[in-house]
Amino acid sequence: EDYSILVFDCEALKVVRRFGLPMSSPLPSIGPSPPRHTGPITDLSFNPSGRRLLTASLDNTIRVWDVPTATCVDWMRFSTAPTSVTLSPTGEYMATTHLNKVG
Repeated sequence: EDYSILVFDCEALKVVRRFGLPMSSPLPSIGPSPPRHTGPITDLSFNPSGRRLLTASLDNTIRVWDVPTATCVDWMRFSTAPTSVTLSPTGEYMATTHLNKVG
């Protein structure tokens, strides 16, 4: 499995975006981390405008994707794997839960 994320157009019935292509793809690296997840995706959330997609993964990261270009524009690493991610209605705040963590 390549741990990529697909966005499907329900009207056109086709895949319109693919995020996190395998490392053999010609994508630039963002910092010291590859521009893709290296573990299973646990959750995802669009921002209020729909322009950004946040994905959480068992690789201990949350990545922020630009939907129109399907590129990773930011990422965060945690000491434990995030199991869910959501944004406030304004997009100002992000809430996460993590593996084996309470509260």
